[in-house]
Amino acid sequence: MTNSGVYLYAGRTEKHYGIVVHSTGANNPQVCRLVQPSPDDPRYDEIIQELGWNIFGNDWNHPDCNDGVNAVIGKNAKGKVSIWQCLPWCNIAHGVWRGKMFRKGSPCYAEPQRRTIVCYTEEDNMLPYSVYCQMAYYDTPVEGEGKPLKGIAKWKYKGRYVWIDTFGLRSYNNDPPYLQFEMCEDNLKNESYFNEVMDAAQELCAYLCKQFDIPLENVVSHKESFGLGYGSEHGDPDHWLTKYGKDMNWFRKKVKEKMGKVTVFKRGDKVKLLSNKAIDGTKIWDVVLDGRPLWVVDSDEISTAVTINEDLSGITARMHTYDVAYYDEQPKPEPTPDPTPDPEPEPTPINTERLRKIAGLLRDIAGEVEALADGK
Repeated sequence: MTNSGVYLYAGRTEKHYGIVVHSTGANNPQVCRLVQPSPDDPRYDEIIQELGWNIFGNDWNHPDCNDGVNAVIGKNAKGKVSIWQCLPWCNIAHGVWRGKMFRKGSPCYAEPQRRTIVCYTEEDNMLPYSVYCQMAYYDTPVEGEGKPLKGIAKWKYKGRYVWIDTFGLRSYNNDPPYLQFEMCEDNLKNESYFNEVMDAAQELCAYLCKQFDIPLENVVSHKESFGLGYGSEHGDPDHWLTKYGKDMNWFRKKVKEKMGKVTVFKRGDKVKLLSNKAIDGTKIWDVVLDGRPLWVVDSDEISTAVTINEDLSGITARMHTYDVAYYDEQPKPEPTPDPTPDPEPEPTPINTERLRKIAGLLRDIAGEVEALADGK
């Protein structure tokens, strides 16, 4: 969602310290309520067909929208529950507003974000910090506009009035930065939908925890973020969890279980293709005729880059991690079984007749020895 205010103005971070899990608090399980592609996206038609079209235009992909998270989970156009990454993972999200710790000097304090000056020149964007701290709000129309613009502040500066987008005064939750995603609620009466959404959310958290080395205990709900002091007073998604006897401890336990099953690709890993992507009109499978594996040469917040040649100088493709799977260069050898001990030799059958003869001879010898002992 490259047109969203959060994508344009919130900035990026090199490290996320946790994950905030949200739910929307509205009876609308469709992802397209919040997520829409930008009109200049080359895959716009394809995305709309799969995602669905928000006919009301009240999605979050607009410069004047200051709400934004990294991903949204809910139903696509065909009613299938799916995960939609709508902002880069490195993008600072804006989903918990700010809590009681948001004050100057605290670790959760973020300076007001300066956004855009409306209808004036670029130099007006260099207003002193004091202007942003003392803005007055008006519903007066901006010159050239026929109606008031909400969220616009008027300020007299250098002898004339300038108009400032006051959404910029809101917090982007960037100190400390947390990855954030929304789960689209329904009427909270469909346990099957609840289970599907929670399963997807737990899988997403497992992936993000492994990809960005996030401690499991730093996976929190919006409600928990409020208790910790850096989020606003919301109850999501705990209110949904309690409907079915669950809580965030249960959620984190499930995330931990899934972490053992999630594959995260790192630089230098070899992968194999699961789908036939095109590079400049050429299908990858048409190039990789000898079945050579691909090397993961880079990973970023959007996709995985792979190259076909083992010297990392061949054709490079950009693809999502679900398009590839880990490749074992050499098949794992079959385990060598423990050596079987030699069987005990079969005992020689006893010759009873021979034993009788030997016994008789021994008796005769014993008689002779006894006679000699008596001097006979």
